Amino acid sequence: GKVNFILDNLTAEKKIVPFVVVMCNGMVQRVDEKGKRIVDFKLLEEQLVKECIPFAEKKFRIGKKRELRAMAGLSMGSLQTSITGCCHPELFSALGLFSGFVTDIIQGTSLDMVERGKSNNEHLRILENEKRFAELFPVFFRSMGDQDPFWECFVQDDKLLEEKGIHQIRKVYRGAHDWNVWRKSFLDFAQMLFRQGCKEGVETKRRDE
Repeated sequence: GKVNFILDNLTAEKKIVPFVVVMCNGMVQRVDEKGKRIVDFKLLEEQLVKECIPFAEKKFRIGKKRELRAMAGLSMGSLQTSITGCCHPELFSALGLFSGFVTDIIQGTSLDMVERGKSNNEHLRILENEKRFAELFPVFFRSMGDQDPFWECFVQDDKLLEEKGIHQIRKVYRGAHDWNVWRKSFLDFAQMLFRQGCKEGVETKRRDE
């Protein structure tokens, strides 16, 4: 995603608060009953909390508190961000959903490699208190391409967030489910991080960028 170049430029232009990016492989695997290695997207949450964050904080001089942590992901990673962030608000103060899934559309469907029932979306319970959610996540960023094949899923999530009174920063870029959208998503998201009181209006119209 050329994140290194994006951050170098933003840093040189003094548009961001400098920060460390730690990337995980969200395609976490396990062995199924038949001895076959398969991807279980739900495993990232535990791996991130128990292994990745402690490792990064031991290796680098970075803040060890939620106000100095953010999480973002693209495509399936956006759903992993929704699940992990909403289940662990004590760990993060900003969430970035690039091709932004809020509701679990993977578990128990044809997109899931694990045979199991559909998700009960337990992570969405945090949306019941909109004021508390806004305090926990002053930056709740969702983005998508104007030609994304999952557009209807985003519309349904928009309705859910509106019904719950959840404030989101929503941006639409020209593109589909690809890096043309995700690079711009990261460019915008990075400039919002670790700035207290960051607020932007909800943008629902399509942007030509």
